[in-house]
Amino acid sequence: MHPKGRTNEPVRMPLPTFARPVNCSILPLLACLGGLACLGVAAARAQGADLCQQAPSIVTGVTYTWTTANNRADGRSSCYDPAGGFPDIWFKYTADQDGYLTASTCGGPVVDSGVAIFDGCNARELACGDDTCGLLASTGSMVERGRTYLIRVVASRGNPRTGVLSLSFVDRCLIRRPYGAIVEPEPCGERINDGCFGDDPDQVVFAELGQVYFGTYFGLADGTLDHDSYQFVVPTRQVVSISVTGGIDTLLQVCREGCDASRPFLLKNSTPCQTGTLRFTFEPGVYRAVVRVAPPFNGNDCGLPFQTNRYVLRLGANAAGCPADFTGDGFVDFFDLDEYLRCFTDRQQCADAIDADFTGDGFTDFQDFAAFVDAFTQGC
Repeated sequence: MHPKGRTNEPVRMPLPTFARPVNCSILPLLACLGGLACLGVAAARAQGADLCQQAPSIVTGVTYTWTTANNRADGRSSCYDPAGGFPDIWFKYTADQDGYLTASTCGGPVVDSGVAIFDGCNARELACGDDTCGLLASTGSMVERGRTYLIRVVASRGNPRTGVLSLSFVDRCLIRRPYGAIVEPEPCGERINDGCFGDDPDQVVFAELGQVYFGTYFGLADGTLDHDSYQFVVPTRQVVSISVTGGIDTLLQVCREGCDASRPFLLKNSTPCQTGTLRFTFEPGVYRAVVRVAPPFNGNDCGLPFQTNRYVLRLGANAAGCPADFTGDGFVDFFDLDEYLRCFTDRQQCADAIDADFTGDGFTDFQDFAAFVDAFTQGC
């Protein structure tokens, strides 16, 4: 109803203030020519704010321009200017759902820049990126519905710098424990299997090719970083695929037994819910696969929302483990059958990150029970 009771007059509602997007199909051409004007809209009119408290709201799926002209330093970013002092530009984003937010200056004019995400002005830095795509940068962080986040773009000193910023968003991902996956014997928050990255190089998970592992990892703002080390043997010269799928940015690295912690010979980064795979011809020997949070890792503690501190590691292209190992302890015995029956009859009794849908068809019914009993009978 009209606020004054009249129905024949238009209602004019105030609109929120947003940064002006670049809505022009020839942006790449203009960027190459050194300008960002489009249909008469100058870059200066579309920039973010000089001060964090004045940051304009922006949304995903739109490219925004920014310039450092007349901008001062109003913050610092751990990966670009940890001491502060570089000209910066501020934007803010309010999440309308839970998920993973990426902020990027990639795709714009080539200018040395960094980007960071904060959970408020003068607040904790959640993520920071520098030189992700050449001199340009991108970074990402988990975000919660209804919360507002500040995005700081920083550029090198000198003549005014001009560039673009875009945001992208993916729904939160929940990493489930696959049937047959062995559960990492380390609670989130502890560091008892860091291997050559910890105090005791011999503290590792003794793993096997063909197995699947389900673990947790974390990285704290003070620099404390969890490394999960899995030691395995390659008996003969062969091609081995090693993959990891994590709920947050994940780094998978492979090194030899007794490795120099600073010199792994294989590295692979993956973003949330995306699988990163290393495929390599291994000579006979003992190796270690190490899973950890990818830099920047500050703020990825065990209290993350949505229980995203989880990953699945597969040692082998067709690694499936033993599906009847429902408890994930590496053995098939009566405890697996008992645990599955509890989960099948009462979902509340299911262990973390697993359910009784053994066939994976989205339903829990007698076919799942029959399939599990058959797998249990066959053993491994």
